[in-house]
Amino acid sequence: MWGWLRRGFSLKKTPEVLSDNGFEEATPFLVDLLEAHGMTSVTTHNGFVFTSDDWPAIRARFEPQGEGNRQCLDVELWLDRHRVIYERYPGSGSDNAEAKRNALAYFCGVSLHVYLAAFWNQRCCDQVDEEIWTVKGEVWNAYISPCVQRATDGQKIPVPLEFLPALQALVEGMSFNEDVVSISSFCGGLPEARLAEVRVNNGVNDTLSETLKALPWPESTVFYSMRNFIVLTRQVQSSQP
Repeated sequence: MWGWLRRGFSLKKTPEVLSDNGFEEATPFLVDLLEAHGMTSVTTHNGFVFTSDDWPAIRARFEPQGEGNRQCLDVELWLDRHRVIYERYPGSGSDNAEAKRNALAYFCGVSLHVYLAAFWNQRCCDQVDEEIWTVKGEVWNAYISPCVQRATDGQKIPVPLEFLPALQALVEGMSFNEDVVSISSFCGGLPEARLAEVRVNNGVNDTLSETLKALPWPESTVFYSMRNFIVLTRQVQSSQP
């Protein structure tokens, strides 16, 4: 169980060695999603989906995972030619087609609307919370997804109320050279163990991961998981007095 979950959440390859193959199948799904959210100038090129003549662009591909009908959707949001946000969403189903739809729905529930709000100015008020965070004295826009849960038999496991305040407090004490920061959080629980991982700009942050794991998650007799995704964008400060 943990092996598949870890593979399903974390990238199994480093960004530098990801290939450019296999993106054709998922491209029509991305086009449909963007057009359904009001993007009217969607174009594609080599698997990339653009909404204008400039960045950002998004692409994705499906990848089989383990035994049975399990698929992962690997999503890449390219801010420009050199900066990429990577996300991976596992899915399962009665066959591979259903597993792919399940992975795509997972992505839609967690990251899609954050991307739309942060990078394409498309707001879905019931899907994204927008806040102002102060990071090392600088003002940032925070685009925050819901805490999307999955559990055996569809059971709901309460997310600790301390989750977002604890994450925000630690992040606001960090220093960033970038103008865009992505924060992806995952916690998975079994009756006998728990896995927690927080990635900042694609890299695992041990402090945030341990903080997430140490929160008062409820005991459960079934498997459960929680995903959350945040994008921070640094506000441009006016030079005028």
